[in-house]
Amino acid sequence: MKKEYVHCIIGLIILFLGVTSCTAALVFNNLLDSSKSLLLVFGTCFMLIGIITYIQHHKKYLKIKHLKNKEVSVMAHWRFKPSSSSCINEALYDKKFSNISTIMLTFLLAFIITCCIFFSGEKYSIPLSIGVMIISIISLIAALIYNSYYYNSKIYSLSEAFIGEDCIYFLDELYTLHKSIYFLEDIRINYSVEDTLQFLYGDYDLFTGPMYTINIPIPNGELDTAKSIQKHYLDLIHYE
Repeated sequence: MKKEYVHCIIGLIILFLGVTSCTAALVFNNLLDSSKSLLLVFGTCFMLIGIITYIQHHKKYLKIKHLKNKEVSVMAHWRFKPSSSSCINEALYDKKFSNISTIMLTFLLAFIITCCIFFSGEKYSIPLSIGVMIISIISLIAALIYNSYYYNSKIYSLSEAFIGEDCIYFLDELYTLHKSIYFLEDIRINYSVEDTLQFLYGDYDLFTGPMYTINIPIPNGELDTAKSIQKHYLDLIHYE
């Protein structure tokens, strides 16, 4: 829930940067036409990204809030002790390294933009590119430190799973019948040393197996509840 709130703030910051960029292009008449065009293009893109990010994550924030406050029907609310589930630990490590890849890719994009500014030949291109690079490096270090701290602390804290009638909130992520470009196509119970309730996402037009899987550990004594959830979601996706 906190994660979605942070994303809402980030969306507003991106929107503000976009508005600032477009305003600068319109107000500062001494800028070259090429600089104005660049500011307008980047500003417009930032505004669109900011608006979409805010709307998307604000909807998720409200849905999670209703689910956690049990303002909507909750089929199961499972709690897991710190480091009690190898399945949860593995999922957290996967998320941690996936975020590192995203952070590095974002830094690479910032580096490319900095190079474009540096070689543009504009009056203030050198100091501006140096400033952008310094901010990018500081942001990279801060993001990597926060990412490591966040997921390491999650391993040693209580984990929860809220399963509603049409959505799942697990490990600070909200899952619905759709995930990105994929659809919930199957729900299974995996019987092993640690029984898990599996939500499998895939593409209806591709028969290559699941593209994404959520594994939620089933607490002791909750197998009947898990079977009830499985039946409910299978009926739901078949109806869809």
